[in-house]
Amino acid sequence: MLSLIHALQKKPLRVRKQLAFSFAAALTGVVTLLWFVSQGNGAEERSPRARESPGPTAAFSEALGSFFHDAGQALASVKDAVSAVRETVYPSAATSSLP
Repeated sequence: MLSLIHALQKKPLRVRKQLAFSFAAALTGVVTLLWFVSQGNGAEERSPRARESPGPTAAFSEALGSFFHDAGQALASVKDAVSAVRETVYPSAATSSLP
């Protein structure tokens, strides 16, 4: 193992970066593959209550939808507050007449 490390240290920086990226991508792929395989269908292995609960993807999409819904409502209330402040600060701007 040490001889491999010494051989890699002698390579140019560009080659070392390419090898590091390739190794990281391969390791990420292996971990992702293992995760997908471990998820499986598993419906026959779960209890009846667990079968009724949503999976991780459904729970994530529901949480994401809830986040965007709440964010939209918050932005709408901010918009209403800003327009209310604008109307109270400059009420005569729309009705004033110039001499």
